[in-house]
Amino acid sequence: MGKSDDDKAKDIPGARVPAAAARPTSDDRAIFDTFNIFFYIAVFCIIGLPIWWVTTTTSRSSLPFDEIDAFSTYTQEKGQLRKHHVPNSEVSVVEPSQKWKTFWVLPPTTAVDIVFTLVNPTPDRMTVSWDIERGLRKHLDPKLARLSPLANFTVSSQILRYLDAGIVTKAGTGTIEFREAAKIINSVESRLGSFSSNNHVLNFIVYVPPPDQQPLRLVDSDQNLVPTNAFITPRWGGVMIYSPDPPGGDASASATTTPRQSVTVDVQKIAEVFLTQFFVHLGLLDSDQRSGQIDLAKDLDTLIKKRTQMNVDDSISTLKSLASLLGQMGNIAINEVVGRNIYEAVRHINEAKEHFDAGDFSEALSHSRRAWEKSERAFYDPSLLEQLYFPDDQKFAIYVPLFLPSGLPVLMSAVKWYKSRKARLAVTGVNS
Repeated sequence: MGKSDDDKAKDIPGARVPAAAARPTSDDRAIFDTFNIFFYIAVFCIIGLPIWWVTTTTSRSSLPFDEIDAFSTYTQEKGQLRKHHVPNSEVSVVEPSQKWKTFWVLPPTTAVDIVFTLVNPTPDRMTVSWDIERGLRKHLDPKLARLSPLANFTVSSQILRYLDAGIVTKAGTGTIEFREAAKIINSVESRLGSFSSNNHVLNFIVYVPPPDQQPLRLVDSDQNLVPTNAFITPRWGGVMIYSPDPPGGDASASATTTPRQSVTVDVQKIAEVFLTQFFVHLGLLDSDQRSGQIDLAKDLDTLIKKRTQMNVDDSISTLKSLASLLGQMGNIAINEVVGRNIYEAVRHINEAKEHFDAGDFSEALSHSRRAWEKSERAFYDPSLLEQLYFPDDQKFAIYVPLFLPSGLPVLMSAVKWYKSRKARLAVTGVNS
């Protein structure tokens, strides 16, 4: 005969069989399973999903898109200002030499580094000296003091040696054209150090050719000698080939027939050339103007108007481009810093236009500079650039491995509970 559960329990020391009332029933297990499933679903949906949503939501500050769209540039409203003409007074200038290329003025900027560089390609055969500090204090510093409302100018100088420009002169002529002279820029550009500054840099180079290439003259496309022996590169700077005259020539440059040549650069001579090029870069001179005089007291007012228009127009263009970009890419985060810069740029643009219309051009220029600076900071903010390289397909590559292991067990538990619930209801219906 088979033993009952109580008899089996007696055979096993310490074993106890729970009473029938203490044993869990199928209803108790169903309630426990239901609670367990809904607990995990609640944790996943009420705690997990909100935390993920808050920590991954792209924050976008409200921006004045309507006000930016309503902006119109000065070019659209009034067209360009009159062309500048040189009156007869104050500062002597020399004719810009290069006629075959269109000159462009400096782009809107708040700081400009002016670097003067003396290039001695053969220091073993030639000694070159220049009193650049005295020359700059005399010829350049007074002009920069008057031009300080336009930008913050910083001036420096340097000497570069042992540079092979690779210039090849025309046989028997001792002349080179602009295309050949451009090799000077290619040879020195890597050693100028312009990349170490975030400001716009204007480079003015004095190139003293080796003794075996002297005198070296620059000619235009029509083979006419360039009086200044210099050329200009838009928005980059200019180059002057300082070629000493042979003995008995110009006394400003001393050249000897000894094995080691000695050259003293006439700072006043190069200052006149570079001042002309500097005024062209600023917009005080047009590229087709000839020798004349500049009255900074009068012409600075016109230049301030031009720079104000340039700053405002460039700021509006930057803001419109940024607004279009942010409107097309909804996943780009717009933090408070970007939003504040945009709002301040809009405010300074409005104030610049108000002061410009009121005739207060100095204050208009000040606001236009700040508007340009704020718009550039907003456009090139690192937080915007980071989002540009985060497309939607990368989000799926990140979120699928994250949610699949955690969401699949919860989903399967819910499906299992639903099936068991449906089966119990079916059994209950049959029994009833």
